[in-house]
Amino acid sequence: MVVASVVGAKLPGRGGNMEALALQIKSGQRLWEDLQEERLLFARQRVLLEDERVKQDAELKPLHQQVQRLEEDLVLQQQEASAVQQQADSLLQGLRLERQEVADLLHQQVPAADEAFRRLCHSLMRGKGDISNLCREAKLDVSPELAELLRQQAHQLGQPEPRRERWTRTKVAMLVVGFVVTVTIAWRLGEPK
Repeated sequence: MVVASVVGAKLPGRGGNMEALALQIKSGQRLWEDLQEERLLFARQRVLLEDERVKQDAELKPLHQQVQRLEEDLVLQQQEASAVQQQADSLLQGLRLERQEVADLLHQQVPAADEAFRRLCHSLMRGKGDISNLCREAKLDVSPELAELLRQQAHQLGQPEPRRERWTRTKVAMLVVGFVVTVTIAWRLGEPK
């Protein structure tokens, strides 16, 4: 009842009534409670955010470490690639120098090769089967089998045989004919008449 009398009474000198003051107090208490709830919610949100940040940091730390390892690997691979490129460049330079040396050597050897080819063609056209005639600078030891093979090939190609062989065959043919004639004459002379 006292509260009712206080609520309905006017405050001296203030010009307000107690009821308005009581409403303001209630309103202030509600604001205070709301503020406390907001502080509590804010504190809970802050705790949740901190937990989330810690969790994300825990998840991000391995990712950052992996990124650092990948960057280090990338640097190493770039260094290795650079070293390989330098080796390839030096190898290519060496190959170019060798190719130039071979080209120079080939250019120097072309006249000698042309001369040897001309001698080869000339010897083949003349029908010589002796390899030593083809390249006089080379000291070739021609085996008898190879010489015979070259002679047979020259004979198959219709090229004349060397003079020495023709003369030897002529001698053999004369001896055979002479032997046959002699045997025939001796046989005819030995026949009874």
